[in-house]
Amino acid sequence: MPIQSRSFGAYSLILTVVVVVFVCFVPARPVAAAETDKIAVALNEAKQKHLASLKSLRDSLLSAMEARVKLIAAEGTLQKAKDAVAERDAWANEGELPKSPAFSPDVQQYLNARRTASTQLVASYREAIANYTKELKLQQATSIEEEKEAFIAKEKVVLEANRDKQADPASSQDATKGIKKEATKNKEASKEYLADFVQKLHESIGEILQTEDTSAKRDKAYRTLLNRLDAELQLKQISLHYPIEDIENDYWDAYSVRCRVPEEIQGIGDIRYINSWNLKLSDNDATKISSGDTLVVSGVGRIAAGYLGQAKQPNTLGVIEVEYDSGRGSVKQSIYLQNYGIRVIAKDSDGKETVIPIKTQNASRKTSSRSSRSN
Repeated sequence: MPIQSRSFGAYSLILTVVVVVFVCFVPARPVAAAETDKIAVALNEAKQKHLASLKSLRDSLLSAMEARVKLIAAEGTLQKAKDAVAERDAWANEGELPKSPAFSPDVQQYLNARRTASTQLVASYREAIANYTKELKLQQATSIEEEKEAFIAKEKVVLEANRDKQADPASSQDATKGIKKEATKNKEASKEYLADFVQKLHESIGEILQTEDTSAKRDKAYRTLLNRLDAELQLKQISLHYPIEDIENDYWDAYSVRCRVPEEIQGIGDIRYINSWNLKLSDNDATKISSGDTLVVSGVGRIAAGYLGQAKQPNTLGVIEVEYDSGRGSVKQSIYLQNYGIRVIAKDSDGKETVIPIKTQNASRKTSSRSSRSN
Protein backbone atom coordinates (compact mmCIF):
# COMPACT_ATOMS: atom_id res chain seq x y z
CA MET A 1 0.00 0.00 0.00
CA PRO A 2 2.75 2.52 0.79
CA ILE A 3 4.30 1.72 -2.54
CA GLN A 4 1.00 2.38 -4.25
CA SER A 5 0.64 5.63 -2.31
CA ARG A 6 4.06 6.78 -3.42
CA SER A 7 3.20 5.91 -7.03
CA PHE A 8 0.02 7.91 -6.87
CA GLY A 9 1.93 10.90 -5.50
CA ALA A 10 4.49 10.61 -8.25
CA TYR A 11 1.80 10.48 -10.88
CA SER A 12 0.18 13.55 -9.33
CA LEU A 13 3.45 15.41 -9.40
CA ILE A 14 4.06 14.47 -13.02
CA LEU A 15 0.51 15.53 -13.98
CA THR A 16 0.95 18.84 -12.18
CA VAL A 17 4.23 19.53 -13.99
CA VAL A 18 2.67 18.70 -17.36
CA VAL A 19 -0.27 21.00 -16.73
CA VAL A 20 2.01 23.81 -15.58
CA VAL A 21 4.29 23.35 -18.57
CA PHE A 22 1.27 23.30 -20.90
CA VAL A 23 -0.11 26.46 -19.35
CA CYS A 24 3.24 28.20 -19.41
CA PHE A 25 3.81 27.39 -23.06
CA VAL A 26 0.41 28.33 -24.39
CA PRO A 27 1.20 30.91 -27.11
CA ALA A 28 0.28 34.42 -26.08
CA ARG A 29 -2.55 36.05 -28.01
CA PRO A 30 -1.05 38.54 -30.50
CA VAL A 31 -1.72 42.15 -29.62
CA ALA A 32 -2.94 43.28 -33.03
CA ALA A 33 -3.57 46.87 -32.06
CA ALA A 34 0.02 47.37 -30.94
CA GLU A 35 1.54 45.77 -34.04
CA THR A 36 -0.74 47.29 -36.71
CA ASP A 37 0.80 50.03 -38.82
CA LYS A 38 -2.08 52.51 -38.66
CA ILE A 39 -0.37 54.86 -41.09
CA ALA A 40 -0.10 52.14 -43.74
CA VAL A 41 -3.68 51.03 -43.13
CA ALA A 42 -4.99 54.59 -43.60
CA LEU A 43 -2.99 55.05 -46.81
CA ASN A 44 -4.16 51.71 -48.21
CA GLU A 45 -7.77 52.69 -47.49
CA ALA A 46 -7.20 55.95 -49.40
CA LYS A 47 -5.75 54.00 -52.34
CA GLN A 48 -8.72 51.66 -52.44
CA LYS A 49 -11.10 54.61 -52.31
CA HIS A 50 -9.21 56.21 -55.21
CA LEU A 51 -9.44 53.05 -57.32
CA ALA A 52 -13.19 52.83 -56.65
CA SER A 53 -13.55 56.48 -57.69
CA LEU A 54 -11.68 55.89 -60.94
CA LYS A 55 -13.95 52.96 -61.80
CA SER A 56 -17.05 55.03 -61.08
CA LEU A 57 -15.72 57.94 -63.18
CA ARG A 58 -14.85 55.60 -66.04
CA ASP A 59 -18.35 54.13 -66.05
CA SER A 60 -19.91 57.59 -65.87
CA LEU A 61 -17.90 58.83 -68.85
CA LEU A 62 -18.82 55.73 -70.85
CA SER A 63 -22.52 56.31 -70.09
CA ALA A 64 -22.23 59.96 -71.13
CA MET A 65 -20.49 58.94 -74.36
CA GLU A 66 -23.23 56.42 -75.09
CA ALA A 67 -25.81 59.20 -74.82
CA ARG A 68 -23.67 61.52 -76.93
CA VAL A 69 -23.29 58.88 -79.66
CA LYS A 70 -27.07 58.61 -79.92
CA LEU A 71 -27.39 62.38 -80.30
CA ILE A 72 -24.73 62.44 -83.02
CA ALA A 73 -26.31 59.48 -84.82
CA ALA A 74 -29.67 61.26 -84.74
CA GLU A 75 -28.19 63.95 -87.01
CA GLY A 76 -28.04 61.34 -89.78
CA THR A 77 -24.42 61.94 -90.86
CA LEU A 78 -22.80 58.52 -91.36
CA GLN A 79 -19.15 59.49 -90.97
CA LYS A 80 -19.75 61.50 -87.80
CA ALA A 81 -21.64 58.56 -86.32
CA LYS A 82 -18.81 56.16 -87.25
CA ASP A 83 -16.19 58.43 -85.70
CA ALA A 84 -18.23 58.81 -82.51
CA VAL A 85 -18.72 55.05 -82.16
CA ALA A 86 -14.99 54.47 -82.74
CA GLU A 87 -14.04 56.91 -79.98
CA ARG A 88 -16.62 55.39 -77.63
CA ASP A 89 -15.22 51.89 -78.28
CA ALA A 90 -11.64 53.10 -77.82
CA TRP A 91 -12.54 54.40 -74.37
CA ALA A 92 -14.53 51.28 -73.44
CA ASN A 93 -11.90 48.79 -74.60
CA GLU A 94 -8.56 50.58 -74.30
CA GLY A 95 -9.17 53.50 -71.94
CA GLU A 96 -8.24 56.04 -74.63
CA LEU A 97 -9.85 59.41 -74.03
CA PRO A 98 -11.84 60.85 -76.95
CA LYS A 99 -10.30 63.84 -78.66
CA SER A 100 -13.11 65.15 -80.85
CA PRO A 101 -14.92 68.35 -79.78
CA ALA A 102 -18.22 66.46 -79.68
CA PHE A 103 -17.15 64.69 -76.47
CA SER A 104 -15.32 67.65 -74.97
CA PRO A 105 -17.92 68.46 -72.25
CA ASP A 106 -17.95 64.84 -71.07
CA VAL A 107 -14.17 64.55 -71.09
CA GLN A 108 -13.81 67.85 -69.26
CA GLN A 109 -16.18 66.69 -66.55
CA TYR A 110 -14.30 63.38 -66.24
CA LEU A 111 -10.92 65.10 -66.00
CA ASN A 112 -12.13 67.60 -63.42
CA ALA A 113 -13.52 64.81 -61.26
CA ARG A 114 -10.40 62.71 -61.71
CA ARG A 115 -8.22 65.67 -60.77
CA THR A 116 -10.21 66.06 -57.55
CA ALA A 117 -9.84 62.35 -56.73
CA SER A 118 -6.11 62.46 -57.47
CA THR A 119 -5.62 65.53 -55.31
CA GLN A 120 -7.30 63.73 -52.41
CA LEU A 121 -4.96 60.74 -52.75
CA VAL A 122 -1.91 63.00 -52.98
CA ALA A 123 -3.06 64.60 -49.70
CA SER A 124 -3.22 61.11 -48.13
CA TYR A 125 0.31 60.39 -49.39
CA ARG A 126 1.57 63.61 -47.83
CA GLU A 127 -0.16 62.87 -44.56
CA ALA A 128 1.44 59.42 -44.41
CA ILE A 129 4.88 60.89 -45.17
CA ALA A 130 4.47 63.47 -42.40
CA ASN A 131 3.29 60.87 -39.88
CA TYR A 132 6.16 58.46 -40.64
CA THR A 133 8.61 61.35 -40.37
CA LYS A 134 7.24 62.33 -36.95
CA GLU A 135 7.86 58.76 -35.76
CA LEU A 136 11.39 58.84 -37.27
CA LYS A 137 10.47 56.03 -39.66
CA LEU A 138 12.44 57.73 -42.38
CA GLN A 139 12.80 54.70 -44.65
CA GLN A 140 9.04 54.28 -44.85
CA ALA A 141 8.58 58.02 -45.38
CA THR A 142 11.09 58.02 -48.23
CA SER A 143 9.40 55.03 -49.87
CA ILE A 144 5.99 56.72 -49.72
CA GLU A 145 7.49 59.94 -51.08
CA GLU A 146 8.83 58.06 -54.11
CA GLU A 147 5.47 56.35 -54.61
CA LYS A 148 3.70 59.71 -54.43
CA GLU A 149 5.95 61.26 -57.07
CA ALA A 150 5.42 58.29 -59.38
CA PHE A 151 1.66 58.61 -58.93
CA ILE A 152 1.70 62.35 -59.71
CA ALA A 153 3.79 61.76 -62.83
CA LYS A 154 1.38 59.08 -64.04
CA GLU A 155 -1.70 61.20 -63.38
CA LYS A 156 -0.11 64.17 -65.11
CA VAL A 157 0.22 62.13 -68.30
CA VAL A 158 -3.44 61.11 -68.12
CA LEU A 159 -4.73 64.58 -67.33
CA GLU A 160 -2.72 66.12 -70.16
CA ALA A 161 -3.99 63.59 -72.70
CA ASN A 162 -6.71 65.95 -73.91
CA ARG A 163 -6.31 68.97 -76.15
CA ASP A 164 -6.62 71.48 -73.30
CA LYS A 165 -3.50 70.07 -71.57
CA GLN A 166 -4.87 69.85 -68.06
CA ALA A 167 -2.52 70.60 -65.19
CA ASP A 168 -0.95 68.38 -62.54
CA PRO A 169 -3.67 67.57 -59.97
CA ALA A 170 -1.36 68.49 -57.11
CA SER A 171 -0.31 71.81 -58.60
CA SER A 172 -2.69 74.76 -58.24
CA GLN A 173 -0.10 76.98 -59.93
CA ASP A 174 -0.26 74.91 -63.13
CA ALA A 175 -4.06 74.97 -62.97
CA THR A 176 -4.03 78.76 -62.68
CA LYS A 177 -1.70 79.10 -65.67
CA GLY A 178 -3.96 76.89 -67.77
CA ILE A 179 -7.04 78.91 -66.85
CA LYS A 180 -5.35 82.22 -67.60
CA LYS A 181 -4.11 80.93 -70.95
CA GLU A 182 -7.58 79.86 -72.10
CA ALA A 183 -9.70 82.52 -70.38
CA THR A 184 -9.91 85.12 -73.16
CA LYS A 185 -10.50 82.57 -75.91
CA ASN A 186 -13.20 80.77 -73.91
CA LYS A 187 -15.04 83.99 -73.02
CA GLU A 188 -15.14 85.15 -76.62
CA ALA A 189 -16.26 81.72 -77.85
CA SER A 190 -19.04 81.55 -75.25
CA LYS A 191 -20.19 85.09 -76.00
CA GLU A 192 -20.29 84.52 -79.76
CA TYR A 193 -22.09 81.22 -79.37
CA LEU A 194 -24.64 82.51 -76.85
CA ALA A 195 -25.36 85.58 -78.98
CA ASP A 196 -26.06 83.38 -81.99
CA PHE A 197 -28.07 80.94 -79.89
CA VAL A 198 -30.27 83.64 -78.35
CA GLN A 199 -30.89 85.16 -81.78
CA LYS A 200 -31.79 81.75 -83.18
CA LEU A 201 -34.10 81.16 -80.21
CA HIS A 202 -35.88 84.49 -80.70
CA GLU A 203 -36.33 83.89 -84.41
CA SER A 204 -37.57 80.31 -83.97
CA ILE A 205 -40.07 81.20 -81.26
CA GLY A 206 -41.28 84.19 -83.24
CA GLU A 207 -41.81 82.03 -86.31
CA ILE A 208 -43.80 79.48 -84.29
CA LEU A 209 -46.01 82.14 -82.72
CA GLN A 210 -46.68 83.78 -86.07
CA THR A 211 -47.19 80.74 -88.30
CA GLU A 212 -49.03 78.21 -86.13
CA ASP A 213 -52.73 79.13 -85.79
CA THR A 214 -53.67 76.96 -82.77
CA SER A 215 -52.21 76.42 -79.34
CA ALA A 216 -51.91 72.67 -79.99
CA LYS A 217 -49.82 73.25 -83.11
CA ARG A 218 -47.68 75.84 -81.36
CA ASP A 219 -47.06 73.49 -78.40
CA LYS A 220 -46.00 70.66 -80.71
CA ALA A 221 -43.69 72.92 -82.73
CA TYR A 222 -42.30 74.35 -79.51
CA ARG A 223 -41.48 70.89 -78.10
CA THR A 224 -39.77 69.93 -81.34
CA LEU A 225 -37.72 73.12 -81.19
CA LEU A 226 -36.73 72.48 -77.57
CA ASN A 227 -35.54 68.96 -78.30
CA ARG A 228 -33.43 70.14 -81.22
CA LEU A 229 -31.87 73.06 -79.33
CA ASP A 230 -31.28 70.95 -76.21
CA ALA A 231 -29.39 68.36 -78.29
CA GLU A 232 -27.27 71.18 -79.74
CA LEU A 233 -26.54 72.70 -76.34
CA GLN A 234 -25.45 69.39 -74.86
CA LEU A 235 -22.48 69.42 -77.21
CA LYS A 236 -21.27 72.69 -75.66
CA GLN A 237 -19.27 73.47 -72.54
CA ILE A 238 -20.42 76.97 -71.57
CA SER A 239 -18.70 79.32 -69.15
CA LEU A 240 -20.12 82.54 -67.71
CA HIS A 241 -17.85 85.13 -66.08
CA TYR A 242 -19.63 87.31 -63.49
CA PRO A 243 -17.80 90.47 -62.29
CA ILE A 244 -18.12 90.53 -58.50
CA GLU A 245 -19.49 93.65 -56.81
CA ASP A 246 -19.50 92.54 -53.17
CA ILE A 247 -19.44 89.53 -50.86
CA GLU A 248 -21.09 89.41 -47.45
CA ASN A 249 -21.46 86.81 -44.73
CA ASP A 250 -25.03 85.65 -44.13
CA TYR A 251 -24.28 83.18 -41.33
CA TRP A 252 -21.53 80.70 -40.45
CA ASP A 253 -19.97 79.60 -43.77
CA ALA A 254 -22.80 80.94 -45.96
CA TYR A 255 -21.96 83.96 -48.12
CA SER A 256 -23.85 86.07 -50.63
CA VAL A 257 -21.86 87.12 -53.69
CA ARG A 258 -23.39 90.00 -55.67
CA CYS A 259 -22.41 90.16 -59.32
CA ARG A 260 -22.97 92.23 -62.44
CA VAL A 261 -24.13 90.90 -65.80
CA PRO A 262 -21.85 88.13 -67.10
CA GLU A 263 -19.40 89.26 -69.75
CA GLU A 264 -20.67 86.63 -72.19
CA ILE A 265 -24.23 88.02 -72.36
CA GLN A 266 -23.60 91.76 -72.09
CA GLY A 267 -25.80 93.49 -74.65
CA ILE A 268 -26.90 90.41 -76.58
CA GLY A 269 -30.62 90.63 -75.76
CA ASP A 270 -33.34 90.95 -73.17
CA ILE A 271 -31.96 88.34 -70.83
CA ARG A 272 -32.56 87.73 -67.14
CA TYR A 273 -29.52 86.49 -65.24
CA ILE A 274 -28.49 85.65 -61.67
CA ASN A 275 -26.94 88.62 -59.92
CA SER A 276 -26.64 87.20 -56.40
CA TRP A 277 -25.25 83.82 -55.46
CA ASN A 278 -25.47 81.88 -52.20
CA LEU A 279 -22.20 80.02 -51.73
CA LYS A 280 -20.46 78.11 -48.95
CA LEU A 281 -16.93 79.35 -48.31
CA SER A 282 -14.35 79.18 -45.56
CA ASP A 283 -13.52 82.46 -43.83
CA ASN A 284 -10.04 82.31 -45.30
CA ASP A 285 -11.28 81.94 -48.90
CA ALA A 286 -14.06 84.50 -48.48
CA THR A 287 -11.62 87.20 -47.37
CA LYS A 288 -9.45 86.61 -50.43
CA ILE A 289 -12.28 87.79 -52.69
CA SER A 290 -12.53 91.47 -53.62
CA SER A 291 -14.79 93.67 -55.68
CA GLY A 292 -13.73 93.34 -59.30
CA ASP A 293 -12.80 89.65 -59.04
CA THR A 294 -14.63 87.13 -61.22
CA LEU A 295 -17.06 84.35 -60.38
CA VAL A 296 -16.96 81.69 -63.11
CA VAL A 297 -19.74 79.15 -63.64
CA SER A 298 -19.13 76.39 -66.20
CA GLY A 299 -21.12 73.39 -67.33
CA VAL A 300 -22.84 71.56 -70.15
CA GLY A 301 -25.61 73.62 -71.74
CA ARG A 302 -29.26 72.54 -71.46
CA ILE A 303 -32.53 74.26 -72.32
CA ALA A 304 -36.07 73.91 -70.97
CA ALA A 305 -39.28 75.90 -70.84
CA GLY A 306 -40.23 77.94 -67.80
CA TYR A 307 -38.68 80.20 -65.23
CA LEU A 308 -35.11 80.30 -64.05
CA GLY A 309 -34.21 77.56 -61.60
CA GLN A 310 -36.98 75.06 -62.43
CA ALA A 311 -34.89 72.45 -64.24
CA LYS A 312 -35.71 68.84 -63.45
CA GLN A 313 -32.37 67.43 -64.60
CA PRO A 314 -29.94 66.41 -61.80
CA ASN A 315 -27.17 68.80 -60.78
CA THR A 316 -28.55 71.49 -63.07
CA LEU A 317 -28.65 75.22 -62.46
CA GLY A 318 -30.65 77.79 -64.42
CA VAL A 319 -28.40 80.71 -65.33
CA ILE A 320 -30.10 82.61 -68.18
CA GLU A 321 -33.74 83.33 -68.95
CA VAL A 322 -34.80 84.59 -72.37
CA GLU A 323 -38.28 86.08 -72.80
CA TYR A 324 -40.11 86.58 -76.08
CA ASP A 325 -43.24 88.71 -76.28
CA SER A 326 -45.58 89.01 -79.24
CA GLY A 327 -49.17 89.84 -79.93
CA ARG A 328 -50.06 86.16 -79.62
CA GLY A 329 -48.34 85.39 -76.35
CA SER A 330 -45.25 85.46 -74.19
CA VAL A 331 -42.68 82.68 -73.89
CA LYS A 332 -40.01 82.34 -71.20
CA GLN A 333 -37.11 80.08 -72.02
CA SER A 334 -34.35 79.13 -69.57
CA ILE A 335 -30.82 78.03 -70.34
CA TYR A 336 -29.19 75.79 -67.75
CA LEU A 337 -25.77 74.43 -66.97
CA GLN A 338 -25.67 70.75 -66.06
CA ASN A 339 -22.88 69.17 -63.99
CA TYR A 340 -21.76 72.69 -63.32
CA GLY A 341 -18.68 73.86 -61.48
CA ILE A 342 -18.05 77.18 -59.75
CA ARG A 343 -14.80 78.94 -59.02
CA VAL A 344 -13.66 82.45 -58.19
CA ILE A 345 -10.66 84.06 -59.88
CA ALA A 346 -9.24 86.51 -57.34
CA LYS A 347 -6.49 89.05 -58.01
CA ASP A 348 -4.06 90.37 -55.41
CA SER A 349 -2.55 93.86 -55.34
CA ASP A 350 0.16 92.78 -57.79
CA GLY A 351 -2.38 91.46 -60.27
CA LYS A 352 -1.52 87.83 -59.59
CA GLU A 353 -4.54 85.55 -60.05
CA THR A 354 -5.57 82.86 -57.56
CA VAL A 355 -8.25 80.29 -58.33
CA ILE A 356 -10.63 79.61 -55.43
CA PRO A 357 -12.73 76.49 -56.13
CA ILE A 358 -16.16 76.28 -54.57
CA LYS A 359 -16.03 72.78 -53.08
CA THR A 360 -19.68 72.65 -52.02
CA GLN A 361 -21.71 72.93 -55.20
CA ASN A 362 -24.92 74.17 -53.60
CA ALA A 363 -25.07 77.54 -55.29
CA SER A 364 -28.48 79.12 -55.61
CA ARG A 365 -29.75 82.40 -56.90
CA LYS A 366 -31.30 85.03 -54.66
CA THR A 367 -32.41 87.59 -57.23
CA SER A 368 -32.10 88.12 -60.95
CA SER A 369 -31.65 91.16 -63.12
CA ARG A 370 -32.25 91.93 -66.76
CA SER A 371 -29.54 92.63 -69.32
CA SER A 372 -30.67 95.27 -71.82
CA ARG A 373 -30.75 94.54 -75.52
CA SER A 374 -28.03 96.12 -77.61
CA ASN A 375 -29.11 98.41 -80.40
